[in-house]
Amino acid sequence: MLCPHCGVDVLYRERPDRTCGKCGRVFAFEPRTSRYRLHDTRALRLAARLRTDENYRFTYEQLHYLLGKKGLDRRIDSAWRSVFWGTPAVIVALTIVPGMPLTFGLGVAALRLDVGLAVGWLFGTSATLIVLSLIVNGLCRPSMLRDRRITMEYSAAEFAEQFSTRWRSVYGHDLPGVVDERRAPIRQPEHPRYTVLCPDRSVLVCLASNAISQTRALALVSHPDQAPPDTPVLVVHDASPAGVHLVAEARRRFGSHAVDVGLSPTTVRESGTALPQLREPTLAPEVAASLPPDLSDDDRAWLEIGWWSPVAAVPPRRLIAAVDRAVDRFEPATAAARSVGFLTWPTV
Repeated sequence: MLCPHCGVDVLYRERPDRTCGKCGRVFAFEPRTSRYRLHDTRALRLAARLRTDENYRFTYEQLHYLLGKKGLDRRIDSAWRSVFWGTPAVIVALTIVPGMPLTFGLGVAALRLDVGLAVGWLFGTSATLIVLSLIVNGLCRPSMLRDRRITMEYSAAEFAEQFSTRWRSVYGHDLPGVVDERRAPIRQPEHPRYTVLCPDRSVLVCLASNAISQTRALALVSHPDQAPPDTPVLVVHDASPAGVHLVAEARRRFGSHAVDVGLSPTTVRESGTALPQLREPTLAPEVAASLPPDLSDDDRAWLEIGWWSPVAAVPPRRLIAAVDRAVDRFEPATAAARSVGFLTWPTV
C-alpha cells in the first residue's frame, strides 16, 4: 500500500495499527481489514474521479456505489450453486473423512466388523445422502432463485457514518469534495423555474451542492405534492418498479410538463458494469401486472425478475448533464448548444 502521507510503498508488516512504518503517520483505512479493500490513496483517487476537472461536489452514497459496484455478484443462481455443490462436500466431510479411520480402527479391532461390508455401508450411506441432497436442492432451486437478493455489502448510511468518522479522526476534515447527504441542507431558489422530483435525498443534495440548482433555478422536491405550481417537473428516479410508477404518476398529475430524466431500465441493462445492478425477490404477479403499459418487453422482464438500479449511483457529472438536457427541452435557445436526450450511463 502507498502511504498517503509520504507516498512510499509500505508492506503490511510495516504498517501496524494503521501507522506508516516509514514516516510514522497514521492513515485512515487498512486495505487488509476494511470493506471493499479501501485505503486512503484509493479514496482520494475515487474522489477525484467523482469531482472531475469541474470540481463537482459528490455525496457519500455516490462514493459508496462507486466503491462497491465491482464486487457485486450479478449471477442469480450463484447462491443456489453454492448450496447445491457445497452440501455434498459437507456430507463427504462428515461421513467419509472421519468414517474411514473409524472403520479400519475401531470397527475392525473392537467390533470385529467385516472391512468390505463396513466400507460398503459407509460409502452407500454417504452416496444416499448426497443423492437426497441433490434432489432436495434441485426441488428448491425455483424458490431460491425467486427469492435471491443482490445488495451492497452494507447500507449507505452505515458507510457514510464509518467513513466520515474514521476520515475526520485522522485528517480533521472531510474527504475533499464530499457532501454529507445526511446533514447537508437542500437550498431552494427564491423563484424556481423548474422542479426536480426525486425521492432520493442523496441526488437532491448533490444537485443542491453544485451550481446547477441555482443557475437553472431548480426546486428540489421528493414528492409530487411539493412541486411549485406551473413549473415543468423533471423526474429523476431509480430504475425500479417504484421509479417507473413515479414517472407514470408525474405524467398523470402534470401532463406534458413531466419529463422522464431517468434512470431507465434500458440504460442500466445496456451499461454493462458501469452501474450497479441490484436485485430483490421476483415481483408477485399482481405487482408485475401493475407496471406501466408503455414499458418495453425487455424492460418489463428485467423489472419482473427483481432487478433494479439506484439513480444515486450516477456520478455528479452525468447526473447534472442529464438534468441540464432536460431543462434544455423548455429553453430552445439554450438547447441549440446541446443535444437533447435522456440520462446516459457513466463511464466512471
